[in-house]
Amino acid sequence: AGTAGTAIYRRETIVVTDIANDPLWKNHRDLALDFSLHACWAVPIFDKSNSVLGALVLYFPKAHRAAAHAIDEISELALIAGLAIERHQAETERANRAHTLGTMVENLNQGVAIFDSNRRLASYNSLYGDFYQFPDGFLKPGLLYDDIIRYLVERGEYGDVDFDDFLARRLIELKKVREHRNLRHRDDGTTIAIYRGTLPDGGIICTFTDITIEVRATYESQRNARLLATT
Repeated sequence: AGTAGTAIYRRETIVVTDIANDPLWKNHRDLALDFSLHACWAVPIFDKSNSVLGALVLYFPKAHRAAAHAIDEISELALIAGLAIERHQAETERANRAHTLGTMVENLNQGVAIFDSNRRLASYNSLYGDFYQFPDGFLKPGLLYDDIIRYLVERGEYGDVDFDDFLARRLIELKKVREHRNLRHRDDGTTIAIYRGTLPDGGIICTFTDITIEVRATYESQRNARLLATT
């Protein structure tokens, strides 16, 4: 099993002072000696939940006994290694989740924008940009929700309103009402179904669905029904 495998299996420090004569190395002794490896120490690396992540292993070119202070120093290094590995795993997991979320959001047939608890843009898809026809480069992660509202107000998206007053009312609305739905009939003739919701962490999710075809079909159906009723 060797030194590292035994340390991981037993969950304890293993010191092999002489590989040439240690039974742990009976199956791999010749290979180690060919590379002038004559002693080996291994300290298991644990995470915060006390699960084994691996082992910190030192090899020596000569048979070598382990002093107590040396083992203590290696154990401290193993502790630091465990923290570093956990941090890397957490960052990798966050990156993977973000990538998965981004892929899902981009492939929705709705415009989607997600803001974190500080009202900064965390994720969005191209349809969101298309609905509002933002200029190239305007949308980017970290952009404040307030700045997006300011741009839309200044462009006249909400009619003749004061930005500060409009934003204040919007933020109060988001705090009081966890979910908000409405229809917006735009000047270009499109009708957008808008949903805003407050996320458990205090963030905001907004979706925008173009329902122009459905609305026109409904109006046409109602018009035909009225015509039939009068004939």
